[in-house]
Amino acid sequence: MARQRYLARAPITEALLSFGVPAGEPLPRENEDALVAALKDSFYLKGSITQGTFEFTVADEPTASAKSAAKHVGVRLHSHDEKYVLQATHSGMTLSRLEPYEDWERLKAMAHDLWGNYVD
Repeated sequence: MARQRYLARAPITEALLSFGVPAGEPLPRENEDALVAALKDSFYLKGSITQGTFEFTVADEPTASAKSAAKHVGVRLHSHDEKYVLQATHSGMTLSRLEPYEDWERLKAMAHDLWGNYVD
């Protein structure tokens, strides 16, 4: 079997794992607060995630209308060393590893642990 080696200048700049759940109601703020509190030793709150919608209507007449709306759908957390980004929304969780990318096993293990916090 070939020896596994790591490239000093790997072409990958970000690795991520994303878990989806059936779309439902937005996460209650207290659930988001509990997640942030549970991860405070490893992650800090970077900001909220907002979903925007835009609607344009063009009629036969010379009138047109446009509507937009935005709603809060989750939170974005960063690890204290800025190498991991966790996005937790009502539709799932995504964990990103920024440069330098390490290995699949470590990313998978961290995602598994964070998934437990997300589900709780």
